[in-house]
Amino acid sequence: MQNNRRKKRANEFVISIAMHLALFALLIWSSLYQTVEIMGGGEGEGDAMGAVMVDTGSAAQEWGRIQQQKKGQTDKQKKPEPVVEEKKPEPEPEPNQQEIAKQEEIKRQQEIQRQKELEKQKQQEIEKQKQQQELARQEALEKQKQAEEAKAKQAAEAAKLKADAEAKRLAAAAKQAEEEAKAKAQAEAQKAKEKAEADAKAKAEAKAN
Repeated sequence: MQNNRRKKRANEFVISIAMHLALFALLIWSSLYQTVEIMGGGEGEGDAMGAVMVDTGSAAQEWGRIQQQKKGQTDKQKKPEPVVEEKKPEPEPEPNQQEIAKQEEIKRQQEIQRQKELEKQKQQEIEKQKQQQELARQEALEKQKQAEEAKAKQAAEAAKLKADAEAKRLAAAAKQAEEEAKAKAQAEAQKAKEKAEADAKAKAEAKAN
């Protein structure tokens, strides 16, 4: 609606300028015509002057009419027109620089917050990976410890079995040695006894002879 009013006022202004130019051209033409008739002289001078005066008056009347018309149009333009047209949704006002700066600041703060959230998530992922790596390392160490303990247990059992076998071997050897020594002692005792008996028998026979 405002654009239509502006176009209408612009058209009226152009028409007014064109009418002024036409009036000025008429006045200039009338002046030139009057000068030519006066310089001509002779008979008919009065008629020429009269014709010029008639034209000038007409031009003045036309000028007054144009001024009245222009004044009426100006008054009409100044007079507020009643609103009878259908109401249309008013366009949203264009945001001023302060509002734009405020919106930009809000966007900037939102972007900063978003970057902080992303950085926080990134740090949480890094920390989670570290924890998983540490857990895997602890599990590997525990498995290694269990394997070493199992190996040590096997070695201890093997050493115990070897020691038991050696102890049994030594015990058997000692028993055998003891039995051999006992048998040897018995044999020597028996041999000594027999010798003693033989000696005693030989002495008894010697005495009997």
